[in-house]
Amino acid sequence: MVVSTHNEDEGEEEHTPEQTPVSKRLHEQSENQVYGRIEDFLIVNQKKIDLGGTLPGQVKEEDLQIQYRDIKSLGVSLKVEVKVICETQRFDDLDEYVFGLRKPPNFDFNDTFIIKMDPENKITLRCAVKIPNVREEMTINGQIKMECSNLEGKIVIPVAATVK
Repeated sequence: MVVSTHNEDEGEEEHTPEQTPVSKRLHEQSENQVYGRIEDFLIVNQKKIDLGGTLPGQVKEEDLQIQYRDIKSLGVSLKVEVKVICETQRFDDLDEYVFGLRKPPNFDFNDTFIIKMDPENKITLRCAVKIPNVREEMTINGQIKMECSNLEGKIVIPVAATVK
């Protein structure tokens, strides 16, 4: 494999992997290296989030804490994608979120966060539901998925809220 680098003064140079600058090789290796299973490195404080009974238009929130436990003393940061998904198809075409995530103290909700976590670091997100305008009692189901390119598998946390 040949890697191209561009030098302003000398034009483009070609390197074999052995000749590629060390910092670039280490960065590429850490981006592609798999360290183990995600559940061995990330600890979450909730196995299931039940936001309980709510009324249309009401917003309810629950804390979700994620901790990066560096069990292999790797000393590397992880890029963790946290995504919340509403699984109740009836609400697929809504313009606003049914389930959302926010990172306190901010009040902006989003459905996806990409978080850089350093070893032994802990982060708190708030999972929220905003009940759409419905006139019947029902349960709204969703899930939070956590994935990391350097870790195998994913963590899935069921989320539910009941319309009263």
